[in-house]
Amino acid sequence: MKKVLAFWGVVLILALIAGVVYFVYVFTGEFSTDFKTFYVEIDKTKYVKDTYDLTFGKTRVDVHYTFEKVQTKKLTFTYAIEPTGSDFNFTVDGEKVSWLNVDGLSEAFDVKKDADALTLDCTNKKVSDVLKAVYPNSDIVLPDGIDEERISRYKLTVTSEDKRISVSLTFKCSAAIENIVLDPSEITF
Repeated sequence: MKKVLAFWGVVLILALIAGVVYFVYVFTGEFSTDFKTFYVEIDKTKYVKDTYDLTFGKTRVDVHYTFEKVQTKKLTFTYAIEPTGSDFNFTVDGEKVSWLNVDGLSEAFDVKKDADALTLDCTNKKVSDVLKAVYPNSDIVLPDGIDEERISRYKLTVTSEDKRISVSLTFKCSAAIENIVLDPSEITF
């Protein structure tokens, strides 16, 4: 009987150690950063460090504090969306503007914020659509030959209440599927 209890005691201790290691693994970005007490989650994927090359459509970003269940007050967050990638110049009502200096992109993505999440709609947005939302009622001229698909990159930065921790997600917008055409001659059974 003592051997059985000793065996299960060792199994329990090893399971506890494995659980702690996994917890630290997740909240250190796979052991690549310091332990994070603030993270964002999209479709059940946790982001504790800056991440690149995501694709957003209509996306919900849940904001969490690692120990939020034991907090006595609800902690808040701030966010910003800014252009990223290669810089280029365009004109707004005849005045030259640099892409990387454009502010206020949240309006272009119809961001809705609540206590613990934000939702943004990035479906089928090109740079020209974003600029029209930022500069309404203005004449916007992009340079000739610009590839809007290639330059459509944005950075969402979510920052903790105390401004000490932030997570940046660099993303592009997904294209909406408008129709699907099947060629019956290519369908085989």
